[in-house]
Amino acid sequence: MPKSLVDIIRLVVVIGILVFATVRWFDIHHVRREAPMKPGSLIANVSALGIRPTGRALLLVTASHCHYCRESMLFYQKLVPVAKRVGTRVIAVTTEDPDVNATYLSSNGIDVDAVLATSEVGVLVQGTPTLILVGSDGVVKKRWLGRLAPEKEAELLSLFQNN
Repeated sequence: MPKSLVDIIRLVVVIGILVFATVRWFDIHHVRREAPMKPGSLIANVSALGIRPTGRALLLVTASHCHYCRESMLFYQKLVPVAKRVGTRVIAVTTEDPDVNATYLSSNGIDVDAVLATSEVGVLVQGTPTLILVGSDGVVKKRWLGRLAPEKEAELLSLFQNN
């Protein structure tokens, strides 16, 4: 083997080891971006949600600039009243100014119980729209990400209709 090829192989091996060691260090020290809320996660500031001791809340995470949120508005117009009818608090949570989000939801006929910033509630999301069902203990029970397919919309509606 020519000397230059051996040097190239050594360099590739050293770079591979360094990349592996760096990724492992980030894993150990939890430097990665935190994962979004998933079932079993705890909402940091559950008291901000105002859930009754035996109740639950549906967090509707949207943003006015999100095209998937706009595409989901017809479904939310059906979902919100159904959830509220069975005593579930429906709370809009947003990464944008809550006043902007409140106006956006209201202009689309969505009547939520409150509009809060993600930082007020301690909710971690990687995108919008996200729907999060939270128990009175602050534990995430279910989560739905993105624009939902019709069968997922039906599943979510039945969750509240069969309550």
